[in-house]
Amino acid sequence: MGITGEITGRKKKNCFTEVHRGALRGTEVRTNFFLTLWFSVVLCATRCNFSYSQELKWPEVTRETKPWTRMWWMGSIGTSADIDYALNKYSDAGLGGVEITCIYGVKGQEDKFVNYLSPEWMNKFTHILAEANRLGIGVDLANASGWPFGGPWVEPQNACRNINYKTYNLREGERLVEEIRFIQQPLVRPVGQRPDISTLVDPIAKNKNLQLYALDQIRFEKPLKLHSLMAYSDEGKILDLTGRVSPSGTLDWTAPAGDWTLYALFEGWHGKMAERAGPGGEGDVIDHFSAKAIDDFLAHFDEAFRGYDISSLAHGSPGNILDLYAASDIPETEGYELTKLKFASSASDVTGKKLTSCEAATWLGEHF
Repeated sequence: MGITGEITGRKKKNCFTEVHRGALRGTEVRTNFFLTLWFSVVLCATRCNFSYSQELKWPEVTRETKPWTRMWWMGSIGTSADIDYALNKYSDAGLGGVEITCIYGVKGQEDKFVNYLSPEWMNKFTHILAEANRLGIGVDLANASGWPFGGPWVEPQNACRNINYKTYNLREGERLVEEIRFIQQPLVRPVGQRPDISTLVDPIAKNKNLQLYALDQIRFEKPLKLHSLMAYSDEGKILDLTGRVSPSGTLDWTAPAGDWTLYALFEGWHGKMAERAGPGGEGDVIDHFSAKAIDDFLAHFDEAFRGYDISSLAHGSPGNILDLYAASDIPETEGYELTKLKFASSASDVTGKKLTSCEAATWLGEHF
């Protein structure tokens, strides 16, 4: 900055002289700065009785200071021997722990599938805890098979929802002849084989061969419940007509003066399924805006893991980023953008968490 100021503030014939002088002044400033810094360090070392024995050292190496890895349980078909082999390899490589996630099974291995959280599955999990404990390796388990939170124990009243709407127009003195109804149209989005939706039953978790279909979303044809009916006039008047609609959908109301637009909102089912769920984990995703749905979902794990020492791991959601990530014992993130990758680690850092998780890489493309 000093050199630039001299160049732009002088005539061209004086540029070299001023730059040269600026460079000399810069050398003097740097010399004085380092002399001052050296004197300060010496003074501090003298006053603090500094010695080589007090140099900084690496903290004790624990499983929390080592890298962990995701351990995919595809169809949960691994045997005790498979588990022991993998854990010993991980231990020899210097890993501190594993994060188990149960996902879809491998085609051709269906006879070996083990349903998620079944007694047989719990025996496998108990075995891995014992072997990991022997090796000094930590174990973390995703509290869902696939993602996001969902499963066969999610009842329809706790499943994720959507809002549908219809509009009606009336003029002064008119009554609505049409019934206020909305029929949800069928929809099926499979990752695997496309099923004939007419052969499936609702709720979806009651069906067989769900691994074959690998459903991402499904909606059954059904009438939806009216949530609210609001009327808006061309003069800015607003009326709540919800209470004037009979159970059969008939509106008992005559439009007063003006032109009116009626908006009917219906609460439907979004149909989102737990993605890539493993055997026994297929089912509806929960309504994330419902406290009851979340409590009921987690209660299933409370029952399955009664007597186990457990902690929580969570990917964030919209809101106060650090608070949401820090609410779990092990903040976790994923993605490719640097800022998003720092959400979990920043939350861990400012709140003193020992572990942070990030799905940094899995595969190059879908491989179903």
